[in-house]
Amino acid sequence: MGNKAKYAALSKNTALFTINSFGSKMISFFMVPLYTYVLSADDFGTADLITSTASLLIPILTLNIQDFLSKTGFLFVSYFFGGIYNSFSMYIKALDKVGVLVVSGIVSTLTSCLLNLALLLILDAGINGYLIANSAGTGIAILIMFFGGGIYKDYRTGMDICLAKEMALYCFPLAFNGVAWWVNNASDKYMLAFFCGVTANGIFSVSYKIPTILSTLQGVFYNAWSISAITEFDKKDSDGFIGNIYLLYSCVSTVGCSGILICNIFIAKILYAKEFFAAWEYVPFLLFGAVFNGLALFEGCLYSAVKKTKEVFYTTLIGAAVNIIANFIFVQTLGPVGAAFATLLGYAAIWILRTRGLFSFIKMKVDWKRQFLILAVLFIQTLLALKRNTELIQAICLCLILFLQKNEIQKVARKVMKRGLL
Repeated sequence: MGNKAKYAALSKNTALFTINSFGSKMISFFMVPLYTYVLSADDFGTADLITSTASLLIPILTLNIQDFLSKTGFLFVSYFFGGIYNSFSMYIKALDKVGVLVVSGIVSTLTSCLLNLALLLILDAGINGYLIANSAGTGIAILIMFFGGGIYKDYRTGMDICLAKEMALYCFPLAFNGVAWWVNNASDKYMLAFFCGVTANGIFSVSYKIPTILSTLQGVFYNAWSISAITEFDKKDSDGFIGNIYLLYSCVSTVGCSGILICNIFIAKILYAKEFFAAWEYVPFLLFGAVFNGLALFEGCLYSAVKKTKEVFYTTLIGAAVNIIANFIFVQTLGPVGAAFATLLGYAAIWILRTRGLFSFIKMKVDWKRQFLILAVLFIQTLLALKRNTELIQAICLCLILFLQKNEIQKVARKVMKRGLL
């Protein structure tokens, strides 16, 4: 595929995933004030532990778990629907039917939001209403993909043994990778619940909603990139396509993180009601961690393209170990802030290991010294953001990051201006 065609395909998929993400995730984002107003921190912490546990069951494909806070029924539904949803999503993506994913995502979110409004505000169903609404939204998405994506036409009862073995060898490390990634995402929540109580976990879980703004921006690009990484992989990066996309992705991540850090307290005042407002203090480390998380996922696609799934698992496993050790050290002394810092360290470890490993199979045209300098400036801003009334000083950090990213910003600006003139 020619260079222009590569960028065109990536741009098309990015546009579709943009519609999907901003049509669904941003609707969910604006539901946060409702959740923090209606639900207590204790209820939200309990619901979060249920969904976190279900997300662990999906990659390891097991139901071997005891009664969990008298909500095992919801745990099963979350696991069952989540597993089917993930499988259908990947299949639809492989068929290049991104439009179906967009529709299913938007309809799913709207269904969930409308049911939340009805069950929480009108019927006062509390935590049960919250869980029912979210499960129903996932169920609707599954039906749309099954029928709208034509999955029902491709369903077969037989099995190709040779293909199954090949897929198992490829996917086996990824299953454990899913568990290790879950540890990075969720271990701090269980430790918080154990050491500080479910209420502390509820407030901490809400703090993830602001980093979700950045994760949504990254996710739009990542979903499109996960397709191009396989179809356009070139170990020499001859035309600089992979390096350019990495730099652009890094620019969006770091500039986005810096901008959100400056607005953190302002956004928290809008989103978080009552005791949930304290969540703003946990956002800076989680937000910086989201940068490393996004970059590590980007690089993971390249590992998958050359079938180095074992390396993907090992790097995630080490990151999970770092996270657990850091949680034991910091949660007991710093509480939720310590948990956020542990999450940051876990993601940073994965990114460092994967970046180092990239050099063994691809030569990306990236100025790594400049990348490390940008991240160092962002870390300084993250420390500043832990205190109130530091927005002006943080703005200096943002200006410096923009200056260091000027090449990527200029490239994007030129393309936009060129298309505008055409």
